[in-house]
Amino acid sequence: MAERTRQKLERGVLVGGVIERLHTDGRGVMTALNGAGDEKDVVVRGAWPGDEIDAQIRTKRKGRVEAETVAVIRRATPRRRPPCLHVWECGGCRWQHWQHVDQLVQKRRLVEDAFTAEMPGREPEVRDTLRVSDEFTYRNKMEFTFGRVNFGPDAGQLVLGLHRSGRFDWVFDVVSCHLASEPVNRVLSWVRDWAKRHRLTPYDQRRHDGLLRHLVVREARTTGEVMVNLVVALDDFAALDDFAPGLIEAVPTAASVLVSVNTRRGDTAIAESTRMLAGKPTITERIGDIEIE
Repeated sequence: MAERTRQKLERGVLVGGVIERLHTDGRGVMTALNGAGDEKDVVVRGAWPGDEIDAQIRTKRKGRVEAETVAVIRRATPRRRPPCLHVWECGGCRWQHWQHVDQLVQKRRLVEDAFTAEMPGREPEVRDTLRVSDEFTYRNKMEFTFGRVNFGPDAGQLVLGLHRSGRFDWVFDVVSCHLASEPVNRVLSWVRDWAKRHRLTPYDQRRHDGLLRHLVVREARTTGEVMVNLVVALDDFAALDDFAPGLIEAVPTAASVLVSVNTRRGDTAIAESTRMLAGKPTITERIGDIEIE
C-alpha cells in the first residue's frame, strides 16, 4: 500500500489508506495527509467502507480531492460480478458489485449521518433499510440520450443510451439497462436501429445542431402499458412516418407514442410542444383500487 506521508495532493499522486465511510454520492471517503500534514478527505470511486486501497488522484477543485481506486490491498466485504456490462462507465449504478445486504447497511448509515450532521449532539433513530423484492428492473421511467461515438474507428456514428459518469458530452450505447424492464429495453433497441436505418443525426449541444435529442420511456407496471416519447429538434421529417407503426409492431405494449419538440440549447428533455403519433395520450397505472393516468 502507498505510504501515508505528507505530500501535495494533486492530480496523479498516489495515496493509500482505508475507506472510512461513504460520501453522499455513493463513493468512498478516506483521509490523506496534505503538504502541511493536515488530514484531507479524498473521495474515491470503486471503494467500500473498510477497504484498504491505493488510489490515484484525478481531480482537485474547490478544495475537494477526487481519486480512482488503482489497487485493493484488502477487501472489507465479498464482491459479486455486476450483472450490467455498462457498470464501469455509467454513472447510474455504482454499487452493483457489492452484495445487496451490504448496500442496505450503508444506505441506513448515509441517512443516519445526514441527520447527525443536522442535529449535533443527538442520536437519531433510523430504522433498517427494507429490502425490495426486485433489486433490478424496478424503474417505471427511463430517459435516454442520442449522441455520437467520440473517438476510434466508429467515431461520429450515432449512439443511444446514457451519459458516461461525470461527462455531459459523452453518451455511450446502452445494450440493456438493468434498471429497466425487458419491454423498455426493446423500445431502446428498436429506436436506435430505426434512427441508424434512416441515417438521422443526433443533437449536438456544443454546436446546437442535429435532430434527435432524447427518448423518454414510461411503463405502467400493473397494466404493462408503455408510453414512448421521442424528443427532437423539429418534428417535420420523413422518417417519422414509419416510427409509430414500426415501434408498435416491435413492442405491442406501446400504448402511447408521442413526439415532442425542444429547440432550446442544452441537454434537457423538456418539451415546447408535444403531439400524439399513435395510441392514446396517457397510460394507466393501478395502485390498489385506484387507477392513475
